Amino acid sequence: FVPEHRELDREAFDRLRYAARVLSILAPRVTVALCPGADRLRVEEGGAPERTGGRWAIVSIPTDASRAHIALALARLAGRAADPYMLDVLLAARP
Repeated sequence: FVPEHRELDREAFDRLRYAARVLSILAPRVTVALCPGADRLRVEEGGAPERTGGRWAIVSIPTDASRAHIALALARLAGRAADPYMLDVLLAARP
């Protein structure tokens, strides 16, 4: 995953619903807002981890983002991208 790189996919699926499913599997310790229609997949983070409800992220998902790109971005956000088989599990997830 390279932030400046766009991994395109013409597959018809609900990308926001898929991202929500991936988040339910990852259970990150961060409040995440999913936003549609961006020009590229983008993750913006903020907040203070030591405060209650401190960490947050806004994930902007374009209409042509691939499942792999979405899954990897969210796994990195959750700090679980290096977990064995995690991407396989996330790519197999269906909403």
